Amino acid sequence: MKAKSCVIAAVILSLYCVTAGQSNCYPHDAAYLTGSMNIRASHSASSRVVATARAGDSFAVSQSRRGDVWCWLDIGSGWLAKTSRVSPTPPASVSPSQSNPPANIDNCCFVDRQCQTDQEWENGYWAFQNGQCAAPAQTSGATSSNVDNCCFIGWQCHNDDDWSRGYHAFQNNQCGGSAITNPAALNLPAIEGSDWFRRQIIEAFEFLRVNSPKWFNYTAPKIHKIVEVSELISKYGREAYAQVNVRNRRVEVSSAAIRRGNWPLHNVLIHEACHVHQWDSGKYDGWTWSLSFDKEPECYEVQIQALLEIMPNDRLIRRLRCYAEYHPFESFCGFSWMW
Repeated sequence: MKAKSCVIAAVILSLYCVTAGQSNCYPHDAAYLTGSMNIRASHSASSRVVATARAGDSFAVSQSRRGDVWCWLDIGSGWLAKTSRVSPTPPASVSPSQSNPPANIDNCCFVDRQCQTDQEWENGYWAFQNGQCAAPAQTSGATSSNVDNCCFIGWQCHNDDDWSRGYHAFQNNQCGGSAITNPAALNLPAIEGSDWFRRQIIEAFEFLRVNSPKWFNYTAPKIHKIVEVSELISKYGREAYAQVNVRNRRVEVSSAAIRRGNWPLHNVLIHEACHVHQWDSGKYDGWTWSLSFDKEPECYEVQIQALLEIMPNDRLIRRLRCYAEYHPFESFCGFSWMW
């Protein structure tokens, strides 16, 4: 009984540590909006939209969780991404809304002016509510240090996806055009699939570019094309996240697996690039190139190294070590009692 109690205590402590490690990205207990934001069912930009919040709204924040791109805030009724439209302090002046703004446009910054600072966006919101969008465009000096998104300096952004693209474009000095929709302009592989799929792949690569140029350079140049498939069955007869043809450097990725989000997408792409590195270094020999029973453990180890350097996750690392040890019988590692 004592041993059983110790096991239970260890599990609870482990869960606490994991939760605590994910809950430090927003050290505030309130969030105030300076623009419209979607509230989502879960802490993911691909999660279902459950409501829409407006400029001037405020929320109590019970916890925060780090995602692949955004810090996500738990506001009780759903999750809110921490973009530049979210502030831990109330705006300087807030007045009640004069009317319900349209679903897509609620700010003069989308209509007749270029807004570069949070204050300009707040002024633009209230001007729209009072029918004052015909007013002369606001002017400002140097770009505020708070600006981190092309949507603040000329892009027309009406929803979360637009703001996500604007964020990545700003990081890569692409505010002058729409290069975020053109993978070649960002030195990425060709991407074939739905708009949603393309955004997921681009954001995964941009995460690597921003957080680890080393792993971006390890991955992107080795892949020539990434193709969306609804689901994948691996050569071992089980569902797979992705697979690569090392000869033509073509990676197929399961959109169903992406939606479930069991693994960080950028980490999966690193794994597939590892196989191309193996091919280039002569580790595939002749007719066995498509079987590669002995090639997986090395790429699992590469995934582990990437996770340790970019976003340590003890649970995923333990599972990858299990995969490397028991390949090709990775299904053994899926039993819940192991985790």
